[in-house]
Amino acid sequence: MIYDYKKLEKDLYCVKLTPTIIDVKSQTFITIKGEGDPNEEDFSVRVSLLFTISYGIKMHYKALNHEYRVYPLEGVWEGSDSPYLDKRKLKYTLQIRQPDLSPKSFLKK
Repeated sequence: MIYDYKKLEKDLYCVKLTPTIIDVKSQTFITIKGEGDPNEEDFSVRVSLLFTISYGIKMHYKALNHEYRVYPLEGVWEGSDSPYLDKRKLKYTLQIRQPDLSPKSFLKK
């Protein structure tokens, strides 16, 4: 059975019609920090690196018969104090969540 966050974690990853408060447990992410215009090549390289690492981990666990769907890319952005958006000055942390990879977590599914 494939662990599918879209089906098993609907409270976190599905769109709701009304705002709700949810309690989010501790999570593990692979992250990379950067600065600059997200339209530049450096940003694309960082995104590619995150997905390469995430899919590498997934393939390792798939070989052990523990399959899961890779989580989506997420980002935290910081701008400058300027009233105008200067993309060259953006700071960001890009991240992809990783599932609980402990043996107990796969036994439950």
